[in-house]
Amino acid sequence: IKGLAKNHEIILIALTDKPVKQEHIKQLEPLCKSIYTFRLRKFFTYTRVLWWFLMGKSIQIAYFTNNKIRRQIEQIIFKEKPDHIYCQLVRMAEYVKDIFHVSKTLDYMDAFSKGMERQAADTPFPLNFVYKEEAKRLKEYESKIFYEFDLKTIISSQDRDCIKCPYKEQISIVPNGVDVDEFYFQTDRAKKTTDLLFVGNMSYYPNVKAAEYLVEKILTASSLKLSVEIAGANPAPQVLSLASEQVIVSGWVDDIVKT
Repeated sequence: IKGLAKNHEIILIALTDKPVKQEHIKQLEPLCKSIYTFRLRKFFTYTRVLWWFLMGKSIQIAYFTNNKIRRQIEQIIFKEKPDHIYCQLVRMAEYVKDIFHVSKTLDYMDAFSKGMERQAADTPFPLNFVYKEEAKRLKEYESKIFYEFDLKTIISSQDRDCIKCPYKEQISIVPNGVDVDEFYFQTDRAKKTTDLLFVGNMSYYPNVKAAEYLVEKILTASSLKLSVEIAGANPAPQVLSLASEQVIVSGWVDDIVKT
């Protein structure tokens, strides 16, 4: 958003299943022309998830799809008349897939179906059945939704290869980057509080597994006494259990640069 706001007016539409603090909205207001937030009510969400699952549809897509909110978003698009729609993640695709008068980009970010396959292999019976089924349904959806967008992006070639679509080479690879103005090399070692900082959404399965691998495989095999900080929202129990004299699990931090 910060990058796009340098040359474009941003109309932000965001869904959440938790209350949004006004102070967080205020952080975005200087970057956006308009901000719309929609709350997903969990009771109705879980009912919809169960129904969609029985109907053979993806749980993740069901969780984030609400027909009443979809109609409201369509009204916002009609009122705001954007030049382009940027859809972050396949979870949001249902809200704009049937809008054809505006060009659209879908950011897959990751191949979520592959992550779900890996989670299924790491989960005991009977829950692994649910993950296996969700992986299959997500894979089908990732392929089908490809055709509803003009442009598609994804983080890596490995993830692109996991999208089961004959035209997947048309998905542009936009790798994660670093803002070198904010994150710059510091020569003052006296200010260093940790040797290695791992940042991410720490309830996201791939990040959880990466944190476990970092601590249990790399850190324990190293002869160096390195200190590690794992920072990021909602650390899973597996991440919290990694805390030790060498490992700090800080959870949410207000400013990664100052961590």
